[in-house]
Amino acid sequence: MLGRQVEAVLLLWLSCCVLAVWRYSMKSTIYSIFSTRSSIILEYEGDTFKSWDIPEGCKVQNKSSPKTLLYCKTPGNHKISPININDMQEDERLLTVDSSNICFLWYYTVVDVFFNLSQIITIWVYDPENASPEELQWTAKEPSVNSMVLTKQMNTLGQYPVIYTLEKGLKYDPGPLTPDGTWIIHLPMTSDDIIKQIRDTTGNILVKMENNDLFYIKDGIAEIVPLSRWVNTTAETALVLDKSFQVNILHYNQNLDEKYQLHLQSYPLVLELQSKNKGLEDMCPYLTFQHDVHSQFYHLDKGDSLTVWTQIVYPENRGLDILVDYYGSNILTWTQNTEYEIASGFCTKSMITRFFQTTNYESVKNYYDLEKKNTGLTLIKIRPSEYTRTCPTVIPVFEISVGCDPTKYIQVQGFNNTRCHRRDFSYVIDKELLRDSPHENLKVRYEVAKYGCPRTVDMEEMFHPVVELYDENGFIKIVDANFILWEVHGRNDYMYNSTMQQNGCINEAQTWDIMIEENPGVPMEDIWGPQNYRPCFSYAIGTPGDLSQPYEIINYSNKNALKWSSSYAAMYVYRLKVLDPNYSFCNLTTYFAIESLGQIPRSSIYLVAALVFVLMLTFISVLVLSYFWYSKIYRRFIIEPLHKPPGKQKKN
Repeated sequence: MLGRQVEAVLLLWLSCCVLAVWRYSMKSTIYSIFSTRSSIILEYEGDTFKSWDIPEGCKVQNKSSPKTLLYCKTPGNHKISPININDMQEDERLLTVDSSNICFLWYYTVVDVFFNLSQIITIWVYDPENASPEELQWTAKEPSVNSMVLTKQMNTLGQYPVIYTLEKGLKYDPGPLTPDGTWIIHLPMTSDDIIKQIRDTTGNILVKMENNDLFYIKDGIAEIVPLSRWVNTTAETALVLDKSFQVNILHYNQNLDEKYQLHLQSYPLVLELQSKNKGLEDMCPYLTFQHDVHSQFYHLDKGDSLTVWTQIVYPENRGLDILVDYYGSNILTWTQNTEYEIASGFCTKSMITRFFQTTNYESVKNYYDLEKKNTGLTLIKIRPSEYTRTCPTVIPVFEISVGCDPTKYIQVQGFNNTRCHRRDFSYVIDKELLRDSPHENLKVRYEVAKYGCPRTVDMEEMFHPVVELYDENGFIKIVDANFILWEVHGRNDYMYNSTMQQNGCINEAQTWDIMIEENPGVPMEDIWGPQNYRPCFSYAIGTPGDLSQPYEIINYSNKNALKWSSSYAAMYVYRLKVLDPNYSFCNLTTYFAIESLGQIPRSSIYLVAALVFVLMLTFISVLVLSYFWYSKIYRRFIIEPLHKPPGKQKKN
């Protein structure tokens, strides 16, 4: 039905013939300030112009000039139209002029710093009516004198800019105002924080035909609005969005020099819509509709929830509601808390909607199937129960992805693989200390890049791991869920300092020995995990047993700790895994290493005796050799010269 209506309107519109075009503009390319302070430029394009038809609340600089300045000192809706040489009134527009006291706009420049992947944003404020030509054309590198004064005045009043990122909703504040009258904000240059692509997030659709006719369509409204002609039918144009998501018309003229062939012209879409909407009877049924949805995409893991605030203000006799439209997998539950306030004939309805999951993954037989069933993508739309195309507010539409966030990871507090400056090394583990009891000792290589720097613990010192959760933006929180660990090379010469009974177990808890026996031939990383975890705190789960056994499950609050033998030094490489089935869709694991010093081992008496014998034999051998060496020297240089007969002396 909507397709037929679009086709009919477009064909009807194309059958008309327009001889001339007129438009308006401001000194600034941003139309957010269109008030009684604004100098409005009127421009007529054609050969049939005679004069301007101006209402009493406005004054034109030259009524008979096709290009002139208009000043409206009275706020409101003003009918403006040109009169042609046949005294016929041409396309009429309703210009909405505000009485706002706001007289400034934000100006900013961006410098990319690639060596540390950041951006330097320089910000100041400017008054379009008193700005420099460079500021009006957005080519300025520094504020003008008037803008510097205005910026310093705002800073003195405690006003300053704040940047919120679209994807993650992060907040960045500026530093102190510089002597040049600017604020500086440093932003990280990441794919989620910086806008990389243009998306249609407003639900507004603007259609341009080949003859430059413009049509407006609003999401959810089966009505098409033909807009007033803005450019000539023969002009070569295209619609583009600038970095502020404002609509612009790009003009191309091949008859000009190459430098001037492309020209960008801002298009006041909101003002043009207001010009068409003023005569409609189906005015917007509410005054305002607000929300705190700042992103198109949200990620929910197990235990997470998303809270959305919305508020609508409407005449109390309309009885409007806030509705939630849900599309996609039926994997989320939501609750709504609504508050009402009526004053001066208007009703303010505020609603908080919380999205979450209620699935319990503990002690289920089909863990992985249940996870798969409860992951997916949903589309949420929160809207008023009634709205028309005259409503300017954006209806929030966003996606919620339920599943593993691939940017999440864990690490043990105090361990950081990126700050280790040691080199790889090798060591040998005695076969008697290995779980599988092999026939030979095990030589292993310690990979610093994989395991990080080991932490050294003294003799009799115990260690309670504290696990931290991170994502690409940094630290999130301390992991308060149960986790397990094992020595990756098969060592079993470490202990836990508390028993099952001390940790409140009612039935016998799971242990590595039990899980290995129940899962023969399965790799250690798959033997025990969220898929087969059974708690020991319920009579209905598990069986009675010896509760004096060590409790091999650790969490942040139970203070269960590792301890090692104090009779020898050793190296341990552990892998840690989050065990709680209701904590995350991700398989959260990490490595850490412990170097236990222990005591210097006492040597064997046989080894000592052998060492003493070798030392004594060496000492005696040295003495004997020394005796013969010095005897030889003594005979040659002392004994033999004494027994040698004196030789004859020559006469002079």
